[in-house]
Amino acid sequence: MVKGLKLSRVMASDELFLGLCVFIAGFVFIGMSGIISPGSEGIMRLLHKTPVIAAVCILFINVSLKMVMHLKSAGASSEEKEYRILNVFFYLGVVLITAGIIISSLFRFEGKVVLTEGQNFGDDGAGYLEGSVYSGRFSRPPDFKIVMVQVSPSFYKKGRALWNIKANIDYKNRAIRKAIKISSLFPSFADGLFFRADDFGYSPFYRLTMPSGETVDEAYVIMRLFPPGSEDSFRVSPMPHTFYVRYYPDSSMIKESRPTVADEKKGPVYKLRVARNLDLIFNKSVLPNEKVQAGSVFISFDDIRKWAEISIVKDDGLFIIIPGGLIVIAVISWSIWRRVNFFMYKTQSAPDRLQGAE
Repeated sequence: MVKGLKLSRVMASDELFLGLCVFIAGFVFIGMSGIISPGSEGIMRLLHKTPVIAAVCILFINVSLKMVMHLKSAGASSEEKEYRILNVFFYLGVVLITAGIIISSLFRFEGKVVLTEGQNFGDDGAGYLEGSVYSGRFSRPPDFKIVMVQVSPSFYKKGRALWNIKANIDYKNRAIRKAIKISSLFPSFADGLFFRADDFGYSPFYRLTMPSGETVDEAYVIMRLFPPGSEDSFRVSPMPHTFYVRYYPDSSMIKESRPTVADEKKGPVYKLRVARNLDLIFNKSVLPNEKVQAGSVFISFDDIRKWAEISIVKDDGLFIIIPGGLIVIAVISWSIWRRVNFFMYKTQSAPDRLQGAE
């Protein structure tokens, strides 16, 4: 009996609470900073690591015991009662956060997909990006289909930097079908899933033709051509050619001292380099729909569309973590507000007490 009481006191101690919070915060900070690994795995994946989950489980027990103890205690004055109520709500918020993290570690699913305007995901469409899928022990990939309708990026620094990515998609599963607007600033929620736009680029439509006019190959190809001047490449099997492409939405974005074909006309322009094995056989500016010869074939860029990288997350734990976090923030804010008001009251009352003493 005595040992049980001692264990309960240890498990409900403030020192254990503070130590666990410091450990969890430190683990996440080190993981996010890239001190140990070159890139961050994301805060939720870090919270699902075995050492953190073990600490979270102990913290859940700790705050649960502390909340029960404050519920059973009785304060004589109104200030003590208010203090007890605030503590109960604070620990309730922490209980919800820790419970949500545990649930998230078991049921969370996340993945990323890149879609060009008009392209679909699901039903033999595009798949999740390699290495982007993360799932808990009991999670399952959500069953749905989306179609990318439009990608609308917002720029600054004269079109050379990205401010926001907006995307409109059509969402459909067995029960519902709806239009969803996605942004890179805030996640969108629909049907139990969170969507967010993470990246953006261009998908030019290339056409390869023979001198006879016969089309060898044509397709939209997803390329990383933003910001303007970025170069990416693609190949068409079994041809030995490698096509290096840069895309400028307006020819004024090209910084060159010598005149090129881009100077002859305002508007979008491509910078194209074609290598066959180790030989560079073409290196010039190309206008949209302009057919140019690159060795034994002709190439033209007849259209260009935008693509967006979309994060898809299904996490029931977030529905507990978010309310818990709001409760903790509200309690801390209320406590700070009360302390500030008390300090101002004491400061204003001090001159009155001095005058009374005189």
